[in-house]
Amino acid sequence: MKSISNSVVFLMLTFLIVAGCGGNGNGGTIHDSGTGEGDAGDAAADADADADADADADADGDADASTDAQGDGTLPSDGGKDASGSFEGTWTPIVDTCGDAGCPDGGIYPEAVQGASLVWTGEKAILWGGTGQLGVLKAGAVYNPKNNRWVETATDGAPETRWGHFAAWTGSAMIVWGGKGFTGGMLNTGGLYYTDSDTWSALETDGGPEPAMGNGVVLAGKKLVVWGGKAGSSALNTGAVYDLDAKTWTTVAAGSGAPEARYDHVMVWTGKKVLVWGGRSKDGVPLASGALLDLGTGTWTEMSTASAPEGRFSASGVWLGDRLAVWGGLSLSGGAVVTASAGGIYDPETDTWSAITKTGAPLGRSANVAVAVNGKLFIWGGENVSGDFLSSGGVYDPATDTWFLTTKTDSPGKRINAAAVFIGSDVMVWGGASGDFNQPLWHDGGRFTHPSF
Repeated sequence: MKSISNSVVFLMLTFLIVAGCGGNGNGGTIHDSGTGEGDAGDAAADADADADADADADADGDADASTDAQGDGTLPSDGGKDASGSFEGTWTPIVDTCGDAGCPDGGIYPEAVQGASLVWTGEKAILWGGTGQLGVLKAGAVYNPKNNRWVETATDGAPETRWGHFAAWTGSAMIVWGGKGFTGGMLNTGGLYYTDSDTWSALETDGGPEPAMGNGVVLAGKKLVVWGGKAGSSALNTGAVYDLDAKTWTTVAAGSGAPEARYDHVMVWTGKKVLVWGGRSKDGVPLASGALLDLGTGTWTEMSTASAPEGRFSASGVWLGDRLAVWGGLSLSGGAVVTASAGGIYDPETDTWSAITKTGAPLGRSANVAVAVNGKLFIWGGENVSGDFLSSGGVYDPATDTWFLTTKTDSPGKRINAAAVFIGSDVMVWGGASGDFNQPLWHDGGRFTHPSF
């Protein structure tokens, strides 16, 4: 792998992080449909929010004086950490198997990267894009968990270099869309990668949405839905739908009941409707409202705000199979950025919210990964409002409203902007930024499992 001086790497990464990740603006979360087909476009954090958080370090007035039982050296930012919480599960490190003689069986080992996407095909995981030591990548690799082997993907016909993009498994191919390019500009292009033939095909762009920061992107069956975001100084309340079969875009207009313009919001596919919640208004105010879009009729239905979590942006938003889980993220208090308190569960069938317990919960954070695992919410890594990177996480079970903290033994360590996906029996976490000047990007990962999975 090519090398570069640490000072150059640090300056390059600092520029890229300050420039912002873009992505779909969901705070570095992974929106998993609950079927094991991870929507990893949320694999990169909303770096604009991170920059705000860093600028307002130690501004969270909710922090208490209790110690961090997880050993991160940081304080709880929302009082939601129970020091008596149990540590459970098992981490298995994913390490470099390539020696001086090269990788076995003609394989490769991916370079260190942050802001990449990771999707699960049902048999293998596909890593794509991100920011490496020498800049934004137009490269990827397919990982076989059975033999811990990586194989390089083709790049001919692939979308241009990008990070913080959206990616998901369609059932026959990986779809990639959006993100930020080499110069930091937002992209409104994408492509489809077919693992069987190791080939790419481009998505049509005519009629598609305009480039925007912090937009929401989901795969709704055979349709790619893009909505909201920030273009220039304006927040958007419009979007577009791409039909994978017809290869055409259809505009989603701002109609009756549509959410107000926003960016850095949560957006998921429920299996019936597209759900939009939270984010920032055009004035940067955290929102606690949302709505459901029926793709068949193009109509919006406003969500209840009764018992909803406090307004927030860059939150973790995950569809658990029958309900939405919203957790963490960032909010404002007295003009300062603070960690958003705990979270909530939304049931679209009854249009009701219920609170997620703070007892036994991990520290509040953003820029973390979040994955749905058989109806449960998995959280790992990220950073607090003071900019401290975290090497901790937890699993929330909505059926019992309980958390358990993930073990730190053999864990991937402190990182933000990592990629993650549920690979059938465990959660795979890969790459990310370390916060270490001497090794700014991670070149490894880990697989977490628990008997409840």
